[in-house]
Amino acid sequence: MELRQLQCMVACAQTKSFSKAASILFTSQSNVSKMIASLEKELGKKVFERKQHGIELTDKGKQIYKYALSMVECSAKILECAEEDATEELRVSFQPGSWFANAFCEYYIQEGAEEKYNVISAPAGEIVRRIIASQDQLGFAYFEETQLGKLKKMFQENHIGYYTLKKAKTVLYCRNKTDHEKRNEIFLVQGVEDYYSGISLWKEQKKKDEEKRKLQVKVTTNSDYIMQAMLQKTNLCNISPNCLSHSEKSITHDTIQLENEEQAVQFVCLFRNDQKMEKTAKKFLTFIKKYMEE
Repeated sequence: MELRQLQCMVACAQTKSFSKAASILFTSQSNVSKMIASLEKELGKKVFERKQHGIELTDKGKQIYKYALSMVECSAKILECAEEDATEELRVSFQPGSWFANAFCEYYIQEGAEEKYNVISAPAGEIVRRIIASQDQLGFAYFEETQLGKLKKMFQENHIGYYTLKKAKTVLYCRNKTDHEKRNEIFLVQGVEDYYSGISLWKEQKKKDEEKRKLQVKVTTNSDYIMQAMLQKTNLCNISPNCLSHSEKSITHDTIQLENEEQAVQFVCLFRNDQKMEKTAKKFLTFIKKYMEE
C-alpha cells in the first residue's frame, strides 16, 4: 500500500467525486480511478460506492478513511519534523524551463555561494503538493488564468499564498515558423503530467480556423535535456508560455502565438502563508522578482 493511494482516497472522500479529486491532485480522472481500483484490490474490499451523482464511502470505507486521513496528515508532519533543522538550506521546486536554470545559476554566482540548496524540477501539481507538505519553501509554476481562479479556494484551504511574477501568452515553439504554418498536422514534445500544457487553448483556437490542425503528442518527458535536444534536432514542437525573462530572448526557435488576448498565463511563486518565510527564501524571491523585471 502506498501513501499516494491513501492521498487519493482522502481526496475522493472529501470531494465525493473522482473528477474533483483529480483536479485537487493535479492528475487525470482515469488515474484516480486506477489508483482507487488498485487500493480496493489490495484491501479486498470496496471503499467507494458509485452513485448516480457521485461517489460515497462504503461502511468499510468509512472505517478505513479515518486511518487514511491520519496517515496522510502524519506524513506531512513527519516531513516538517525532518526538515526543522535545515533552516539554512533553500528548498525550491520549479516547472521545467531554461529561464529558471539561468536565473538560479546567476543567483548562485552573485549571491548565494555560502548557502546550501535543494532544487527540484517537477510538474505544477507536484509543486503544489510539495508546498502543502512544507517540503519546499518556494515553488514556481505557471497556470492559465482560468485555472488559477478555480484553484484559489483550494489554495486558501491549504494555506498556500501566491505572488504573480509575470504574465505571458501561450505559444508554439518550432524550428521553422513558415514551415509549420503550412502544416495540417503538428507533432509535439511535452512535459510529463503538466497541469498546464497549453494544448487545450491551442485546440480551442484551431476550432475557429477554417483549416483545422491536428495535434499529436509524440514524446512526453520530464527531462529538460531531452526537451531541448528534441526541439533543436527534430521537427517536434512544444506548446508552453512565451519567454518569461530577458535571458530567454536568445532562443533561436520561432514561435507561433495564440491571438486570443484572454488566454494569458500567470507565472507565480507559491509559498505557505501560515509560516514565516525564512531569510534565504526571501532573498531568493527578491532576486527572482528583479531578474524577471529586467
